[in-house]
Amino acid sequence: MSVRKLTFLLLAAAALFCGQRKLEAQEYLPVTDPFRFDPDFRWFEPVYDADLADMKPSKRASTGWYGTFDRMHLYFSRPDTDVLREGLESDHNDGFDSGWGNRIRVGYMLESGHGWSSTWFNISGPNAFETLFVERINRINEDELAGPPDDGDGGDGGDGGDGGNFDFYGQYLPSADRNLPGFDERLYELKDSINVVEASSFELNKTWRMEPYHYGGILEPLAGFRYFGIKDRWQEQTYSRFAAVNLAGDDVFRETLLSEGSLTRNHAFGGQLGARYVKFFNRITYSAEFRAFAMHNWQNHRFAIDRIDTDYTDLGLGEQPLEEIRSRPFVAYRDNSEFLLGYDIRAEVAYQLTRMFQIRGGFQMIDLSRGIWRGEIDDDTDQRLMMLGATFGAALNF
Repeated sequence: MSVRKLTFLLLAAAALFCGQRKLEAQEYLPVTDPFRFDPDFRWFEPVYDADLADMKPSKRASTGWYGTFDRMHLYFSRPDTDVLREGLESDHNDGFDSGWGNRIRVGYMLESGHGWSSTWFNISGPNAFETLFVERINRINEDELAGPPDDGDGGDGGDGGDGGNFDFYGQYLPSADRNLPGFDERLYELKDSINVVEASSFELNKTWRMEPYHYGGILEPLAGFRYFGIKDRWQEQTYSRFAAVNLAGDDVFRETLLSEGSLTRNHAFGGQLGARYVKFFNRITYSAEFRAFAMHNWQNHRFAIDRIDTDYTDLGLGEQPLEEIRSRPFVAYRDNSEFLLGYDIRAEVAYQLTRMFQIRGGFQMIDLSRGIWRGEIDDDTDQRLMMLGATFGAALNF
């Protein structure tokens, strides 16, 4: 037999063998596509109590793609920061302040009991401040209250009439000369932060569905990755007035607004373990979830002092400012890292409206037990943050 014929026979045998293996592989491992769950998109098809009563728990549990959307109203614990006012030190961190946010979950579950789930939430609050309004040296800008300028024909005519080079809203005036919007007075709004924080989280989990228990409850263990982003703001403002000498050597009356502020970002990455327990009763679905996580938290902090000096030549009621000087005498940056531990507890009750659609409400508590930096630059970088409150929303099982 020639070499050419032998080579041809070997290639033909290899092709036949690979083709057979491919057919066997497709028999046991069929190709997966996003619509392998055969969705019919009849989300609002009616469902009857008799249908639910006769359905086994394993059949009532969601399979295929599912999604949920919830509004969150959570209360946040305050940072470990002391407020100093008039020589009296008061600890105000024993309290909670609320904020609103959204939570979205998307996942899928195979009928074999294996699946994936991802959850994202963001809460842009609370924004709790102590506020004090103080009158400035010239308590009012009378020209701004005179109304729009006259166009010379008895009407309101922009910048060419007797009203000067400004209109009723002060849009042609320098911002430093205007009255405080909504008050028609020249005021400073001093704001000292109590609890100003924003929180976000993302998690991706591998899930398993166990066989139903004797009374119909189903346990779903999970393991996965989680991220937390905590952004904390701290601010303290003071106001003072005194006689001074400006750069030109003139005697002036000066007022000073001093703002000290910090912005701290916490970025925590790590793993988590947990489980979800589900129980069905007629149209009601009860569920409880627990997650425990350990993370490494990278922290960065910015602290700055901003100063605004405004000079006046006189103390008249409507005296125009002579000069305003803005400066930033101090800025500091600091990085740090901490080990973060915490847990997440959720409990929900859902009502089955249609075959695929539920409305639900529940409770959630997230306890970041350690490793959070909040407050000033010299505050503790290993603080605790607790979030707890109510959730309500809807669930859709495709």
